[in-house]
Amino acid sequence: MSPNLYLLWTKLPSMNDLVEICIEHLVDDINELLKLLCLPLVIESPFDLTPSLFLAILESILRNRLPISSEIRDSREMGAKISAMKILLGILEDDILENDIGLSDIDPRKLAAGDLDEVVFVGRVLCDLGFEKFGLGRRRRYSDLNEQSTQGTTTNLRPSSSQANTISNTTTYSVYQESETAPTSIFDDHSSITNRLPTTQSSEPKCIHELDFSEFSLDEMMEMNDDEEDIDLNQSACDCSIQSHVASIPEASSAGTSQPSIRYEGFIGRASELEEIREFESKNGQLPKSSTSPNNTTPMRNPTQHTFPAQYTLALLHERARLLEELARLKLIRASNSLHS
Repeated sequence: MSPNLYLLWTKLPSMNDLVEICIEHLVDDINELLKLLCLPLVIESPFDLTPSLFLAILESILRNRLPISSEIRDSREMGAKISAMKILLGILEDDILENDIGLSDIDPRKLAAGDLDEVVFVGRVLCDLGFEKFGLGRRRRYSDLNEQSTQGTTTNLRPSSSQANTISNTTTYSVYQESETAPTSIFDDHSSITNRLPTTQSSEPKCIHELDFSEFSLDEMMEMNDDEEDIDLNQSACDCSIQSHVASIPEASSAGTSQPSIRYEGFIGRASELEEIREFESKNGQLPKSSTSPNNTTPMRNPTQHTFPAQYTLALLHERARLLEELARLKLIRASNSLHS
């Protein structure tokens, strides 16, 4: 938190005056904060701020879960709610703000029960944390609060002795840093408690034209592709050896072999599957005996288990040719049987 925001907190009026002035703005601010945090909720009054909603707001701001057991989270008993609010207040005051702004006077039992004074004060603190995180400070409203409360509350505008000592000893929060260009995140530093929470790297969404691809070179991308191929080869479910894969791949055509001509104009005619299979067989030789012989007892390997794309395509074509041949043989047998009958 910036020093200006801290000094602003020390100049706030008493809790009773704060509730009367802030209650009309709190609902709007909470709804705006819920929208920024992508929480699909809308409150209508401060009484809608339940302990579970307080936890959801703070955890969404921190982007980490608080160290609260699942038993306490799932329980609906008042004791569990009080325990959760104790942890929330402790993390807010000791680990995030690291200064006394009045949270030590909050009774967690009243906060869990939905007492208006406690709920408004904690909700106001969460709004400040959230808006400071997104760079949407509400200093204008706090100046309005001070102007509205100057009459009859001059004594309350002075910081207490403990707050004055805090101001003299501490000039800034460790979790806030002041910037002249733009407000920084309030969670640059983590405390001992938040360090135990699961950390996740998160960033604001960017457009595709804002991404920086300069750090990826062509050599690095080629190395990444090579590594992926090695991993796929080692993790392959195929039970045959690598030599069998390499041996089954047809050798590349020699330099003297004529390549098919390429047309750049005209129309593409209807393709014939049988002609393509015959042309493939004529170019690559006869099919292996093991795949064409119907009496062969050796089962064919599943072509989907091969990792090389070339052999995968070749195996599919072999399997297709074998099935067509088998289908033609069955049709011939059926035709002969019908003639004899």
